[in-house]
Amino acid sequence: MKRDGDPTDPRDGHERRDIEPAAVALFAAGLVAHALVTILLIGWLFWYFHARVARLDLPASPLAGEKALPPEPRLQVDPAEDLRKMRLEENAILNNYGWIDRSAGIARIPIERAMELMSERKLQSRSPAGGKR
Repeated sequence: MKRDGDPTDPRDGHERRDIEPAAVALFAAGLVAHALVTILLIGWLFWYFHARVARLDLPASPLAGEKALPPEPRLQVDPAEDLRKMRLEENAILNNYGWIDRSAGIARIPIERAMELMSERKLQSRSPAGGKR
């Protein structure tokens, strides 16, 4: 037996006084209508701005066609290869003999030999008492 008008009847499934289906349907319809109007308005704005730019017919920038390289220093194309080359050059300088200024008699010696010479000179310059020079 159905009792109409009793809001606490558990057979109804929900309280009818909390929500009105007509109000929810009206709100959903308004939301959809608002979304459609917004989409149409934005579409019209895009069309308007595109047509406005086309009407202005501005000349292209004189710099648009240039493909000039930027000034030095530029970005590295292959940093790993550049690092490898730099280390090879440094190792060649550090591990080989060579002239820095031949006319002045300034030469370069390998770093290992330079360390040996420095250690020999330091050992020879110490006094037997262990004092400093």
